[in-house]
Amino acid sequence: MAAQVRAGSSSARTDTSAPAGHAISSDSGGVRFDAAGHPIVPIVLSGYCEGEDCGTSFDAVACLPTGLRPFPSDTSPITLPVAAGDSVHVARRDLRVLSPGVVVVTQDFVLDQEAGEDAVGTTMYPRADTVRLARGDTLYLISYLALGRWSWALRTRLHDSEEFWAAAPDPGLGGAGEDSSHAVARSRPTTEDWWLVQARGGASGWWHGDGHQELQSVSDMQHWSDDCDQVRKRSSEGEAGAPAR
Repeated sequence: MAAQVRAGSSSARTDTSAPAGHAISSDSGGVRFDAAGHPIVPIVLSGYCEGEDCGTSFDAVACLPTGLRPFPSDTSPITLPVAAGDSVHVARRDLRVLSPGVVVVTQDFVLDQEAGEDAVGTTMYPRADTVRLARGDTLYLISYLALGRWSWALRTRLHDSEEFWAAAPDPGLGGAGEDSSHAVARSRPTTEDWWLVQARGGASGWWHGDGHQELQSVSDMQHWSDDCDQVRKRSSEGEAGAPAR
């Protein structure tokens, strides 16, 4: 699917001003904003992970020794060791947005339609919300959803759409858009993927999933014909594997 944009006036704006030092919540889906309309970080999206076929609760196995922390922070000490071969349960995954991505609008336009597939092919449908954007507006990318769609904020309101901007230069989730006629991404969100893990005996703690291979989803290993021997081999060869989803 693709977002439909058309040129148009963007003079109609919602006044979202607030006293200095006060957060604006409105219909922001749990994301808070400061008086200038910037998202307040960190943003914690509980029970959430990015991408297609992403799971937030599953059984896992420790292919390599690791440890759990009492709080979802790398500065929190490891207090609960997990031995290689231990079975654990991932009760929840939280996405912590440390900084949103930035998209700058390059011309006035109206985002009011999106493409959808039906029996006769691609059809344009009205969006549930019409978003008027002006040249110079800043969109804040909050999180990647799936299939090229993002959650983003404009003037303290959350929206979602497919990418209608030229992609940021750094690699990451989402498409590789090159059309800069409407908007250009300056950066992507900086995020951390934290797993709330229940170990043997009922104790629980947090594990930082980004770039680590120690814990692996049992169902994903079965689906991809993977196993701990292969995980250990990749680790010994220095491959930075993405965490199992």
